[in-house]
Amino acid sequence: MAGVLFGPEWFFGEGIIIDIFSVFALALVTFFSLKYYRVRKSRSYLYLAISFGLLIASLVLKNLISTGIHYDIFGMGQFGFGMLGYYALKSANQLIFWAYSLYYLIALVGLYIFYSIYQKQSPYTIALVVYLLLISTYFSYPYVTIFFLSSFMILLLITVQCTQRYISKKYPATRLLVVSLGLLTLSQVCFMLMGIDAAFYIVAEFVQLAGYTLLLITLIAVLIHGRKKDENRYYW
Repeated sequence: MAGVLFGPEWFFGEGIIIDIFSVFALALVTFFSLKYYRVRKSRSYLYLAISFGLLIASLVLKNLISTGIHYDIFGMGQFGFGMLGYYALKSANQLIFWAYSLYYLIALVGLYIFYSIYQKQSPYTIALVVYLLLISTYFSYPYVTIFFLSSFMILLLITVQCTQRYISKKYPATRLLVVSLGLLTLSQVCFMLMGIDAAFYIVAEFVQLAGYTLLLITLIAVLIHGRKKDENRYYW
């Protein structure tokens, strides 16, 4: 699979279960973001919903691909030798390449939209970033570390932005947000290290789930305390 790896074979079922919980947490974040957007008409929450909707789609796609490979739905283990087997195997590899590339692209675009909430950009900057995301996506199939490195950089920039905002404004919800983003950023580091030891993948899955769960708790806190008189204290 050209170096594309998503955890040890024996952790396949457990990994899917963890991702299901992550999808559930992200789905609730998306739901509450849309709910808050309808009430407050804050475009930031609309972008947040779009961002995490894309992350949900990427996680679902990732698990569909890994399930297909795990159970050999693509039939790669059935191809024999000869020209017919060669072309069949080549077609299957191309299908998996495009599927993984779509997964990488959706995830990176989702994170970039999240970043755009905190950092306004010109159309030229957006065009440049889109180009870089496409380049990262293309090279992430043979070198999956590039995908995790790109995710790490985007999450790190978001975390820095939120940390600066918390230091400046001292919003209570922002403190929780900084911690959740820190966990998500750390999870990408663990994913990058899984080539050294597969145990890092397992740690990354749990850390990522913790980050998404805390993000959900943060948004719920915003919704609850946002109804109070001094609601501005709880804005992200």
